[in-house]
Amino acid sequence: MKPRWSHYTGIFLISLATLLLELSLTRILSISFFYHFGYLVISTALLGFGLAGTVLSIRENLQKRADIDSLLATLSLGFALSAVLGYIVCQQIPFNPFNAFGDPAQFLLFPLYFMILLIPFFFSGLIIALLFTHASGNIHRLYAWDLCGAGLGCALALAIMPLAGGVGAIPVIAGIASCAAFMFALPEYRSRHLAYPALAIIMLALAVPFESWFPVRVTRGKQEGFSGKPIYSAWNTISKIDVFTIGPGERSTLLYPDSLRLIVFDQGTAASEILNLQPDAGTYIERLRQTATLTDTIRMFTGPAFINHTAPRVFILGSGGGEEVMHALYYRAAQIDAVEINPAVNRLITRDMADYAGKLAGRPEVRFFTEDGRRFIERSGQVYDIIISVYTISKAATASGALSLAEDYALTIEAFQAYWDHLSEDGVILFTRPKADLERFVATLRQIMDTAGVTHPERHLIIFGNGLLFKKSPFSTAEVRRVEYVTGNASKDITPYYSITYSPLRQDSASTYHQILHSENLPALYATLPEQIAPATDDRPFFSHKFRWSSLNLAILKGSFSFEKDLWGELNARPVAELLLLFSLIQSIVIAAVLILLPLLRYLRAGTRIRHAAKYLFYFSGLGAGFIMLEMALLQKYLLYLGQPIYTYAIILGSLLIYTGAGAYLVAFFPRTLLRTLRIQIPVICLMLLIYALFLPVIFSATMQFALTARIWIASASLLPLGIMLGIPFPGGLTLLGQRSESAFVPWAWGVNSFFTVIGTGLALIIGMSLGFTAVVFIAGCCYGLAWVMMLMTK
Repeated sequence: MKPRWSHYTGIFLISLATLLLELSLTRILSISFFYHFGYLVISTALLGFGLAGTVLSIRENLQKRADIDSLLATLSLGFALSAVLGYIVCQQIPFNPFNAFGDPAQFLLFPLYFMILLIPFFFSGLIIALLFTHASGNIHRLYAWDLCGAGLGCALALAIMPLAGGVGAIPVIAGIASCAAFMFALPEYRSRHLAYPALAIIMLALAVPFESWFPVRVTRGKQEGFSGKPIYSAWNTISKIDVFTIGPGERSTLLYPDSLRLIVFDQGTAASEILNLQPDAGTYIERLRQTATLTDTIRMFTGPAFINHTAPRVFILGSGGGEEVMHALYYRAAQIDAVEINPAVNRLITRDMADYAGKLAGRPEVRFFTEDGRRFIERSGQVYDIIISVYTISKAATASGALSLAEDYALTIEAFQAYWDHLSEDGVILFTRPKADLERFVATLRQIMDTAGVTHPERHLIIFGNGLLFKKSPFSTAEVRRVEYVTGNASKDITPYYSITYSPLRQDSASTYHQILHSENLPALYATLPEQIAPATDDRPFFSHKFRWSSLNLAILKGSFSFEKDLWGELNARPVAELLLLFSLIQSIVIAAVLILLPLLRYLRAGTRIRHAAKYLFYFSGLGAGFIMLEMALLQKYLLYLGQPIYTYAIILGSLLIYTGAGAYLVAFFPRTLLRTLRIQIPVICLMLLIYALFLPVIFSATMQFALTARIWIASASLLPLGIMLGIPFPGGLTLLGQRSESAFVPWAWGVNSFFTVIGTGLALIIGMSLGFTAVVFIAGCCYGLAWVMMLMTK
């Protein structure tokens, strides 16, 4: 079959809808459960593609159907309806994975839930595999349109998410798929085909009320500490935020008798307060200075950072609802730079709820910035007296669609070096995090001090409750006493937040803090500890990944999925993400093995001669694993450069897919020398990976001071040569199958590639956590090397 323009338009729209659905479900599952489950959407989508390839390989009647256009239109309609109905049905399933061992029914609901989510991706994969099979001579063009649609889908997420929300995007996606059905049906146009655009219009009309009719079902135990209907809601590709009004006395940390507004991220993943500072922050703070009791001031938990500074310059990493900004104003800060990565949050403080927040953004000493805090301070020439980060946990931000689990570039050794470099000689850093993270903070700061030549690191730290106070110069005895006075006079309801566990005057030689600060052989010490506390690095940015893979066992598995309450506290204390990752990887390997072998057995029983089957198996598996591993590693590198997950996913992944599509189109220029071209071109990819590894850091370092717009253009342009080269091997291999009259193996090859993409995703994360993303790039190169060897062996 020679594809028509309607086929190219149809595959473009289906791929666009598929990427939008993947990203929307990633956000929805992050809300319904926690960020861990967003990763499973990617695996589910790719398994759906692989299953489609297997089904098409076994059902030869589908490959030989003459009414291909009608079938493609029907499958597109199936994609549209299953996307909408699948979401609705899943919201009715009482799936609670965190209590799987407490409720055995969850072991049945788990596969049911994800099998329902898999259905639209199965339809999408079947459409693409059918087109590849029926038009094997034009795979390169179809693949190019496929990737360009996927790339545009990434970019459109920037517009659709804020307008329609993650849930409202579902009917929009169904509408796009309905348009694809109409395009596929055009060559055999019938009046009944007008139902497709009619359905598209209906679906688009449903986008606005859809979330109110079918809200996201949130797992039991996640929504604690707030209730009722939110007064404000907003979506973007980073998170969903809801704002609730909290009345007097409803929260133990409430500083004032008036109400406050609580910003809730992803319906319980995290929260931040907007204090009622009306009529304006200046008037409110002056009144507070006159009436505040000692208990009131102690409730300003950032107070210990201000004990030795007059009119300090303050940097706030993750300013959220602006509470720490108010604290800094209370302590008469001369300059406050408040940096928040989520644009929806800053829009609340500076525009939508600016009056309620006391017009903080209008204060001359206050500046709000929407940017990654790490990147802001590195590009800034500013020196600060105080750097504050209060429970800045960015898992929800960077994990929402960036194919990652829990990386946090604000907490790596390189990040703390930047904080040190921009800290005044008597400056202090105040970080608060769950207690389980404090040992890693101490290890990170110890390494920074060793690099700076500090001889007595134990004199620079005070640890109290969930907080760590670090001073660039040694704490004096008077300063420690002042901190002790403040924390020692805390009222009983807040004492646990302030009790000092380590200071220059209170050293427990048996504590891990003491061992880290006094050890002369840190690697040996780290090896003896039950958890990993060595500093995170930009190459291994998984700060919250503390569990050793070797320590995971059945008891830990049961303990990690046997609770319903206090999910946030339990998730921080248990290796839920690691266990889900291992489970997904093992499941993918088993499913892939079965579904890859099924078509081969079918061919053997039918007497079909399978030439080069093993070579094609290793070739397409190497490409699948190699491409996704490289993609994930590149996303991490560019996330660090751009500092914005919302742009990294949309621009970088979108650009990479579009450039790869352009590379696929080039296959048409050497049809007669394809085998020889692949033998030459794949080693070029491996060489380019080496070049990128050497020169990308140089380019990034030289251009880091540029504005974000300029860095986006540089990042996108830098991907062009590699993207084009990456686009050739896969359509080239499929075209080679068609040239050798083996087009029946095209859907099988598509399935093999998809299955190993799933496997590569899990492996990349495990390798990135264990060895770093540089090792991921190296192994991706080895996967391409395997594909190259298979081409050398093919005659």
